[in-house]
Amino acid sequence: MAEHFLYKNDAEPRFPFELVRPQLSWLPEYLDTHCSERDLDEPLLNTVMVFGRARTSALLPMGHWSRVYELSKRLNSAARLVGASHHVLELDKCGGAFFVTCRRSPRYQWSRPMSHYQIGQNLDYFAPGHLMMDPDGKRSCGVRFVNKVNLRSLGSRTG
Repeated sequence: MAEHFLYKNDAEPRFPFELVRPQLSWLPEYLDTHCSERDLDEPLLNTVMVFGRARTSALLPMGHWSRVYELSKRLNSAARLVGASHHVLELDKCGGAFFVTCRRSPRYQWSRPMSHYQIGQNLDYFAPGHLMMDPDGKRSCGVRFVNKVNLRSLGSRTG
């Protein structure tokens, strides 16, 4: 989906939604029972978005590893069952976090160490460089989270 519409990459095999959909009948109930409304960056929904190739990757804290690992095993089984092994997920540890990505993504940066720019590329250029590494604190940045139900700010983190 993203490969074709966002990146005009027609060489990448399209995700076979029609074939995979029947294999995912368990997914809505699984997400209902395993998702938490407390998670601002719901790791399981992000994993499904990467699996469906709507995103290049998701960067998640290590605390979500076991939940995402279990879901990725089930999603990968569904993909392999219909011959879509090109679209299997991989979890890539990176410091105190990990990326969820498609093993054969043409855009994912596997190099180490990753620069903030490369991390931004892996996240489809979502805020590349907005992580601050200035030890003298000469620059400042902030991120504000907004609750989409009541549109109230959940606070911000600044560096």
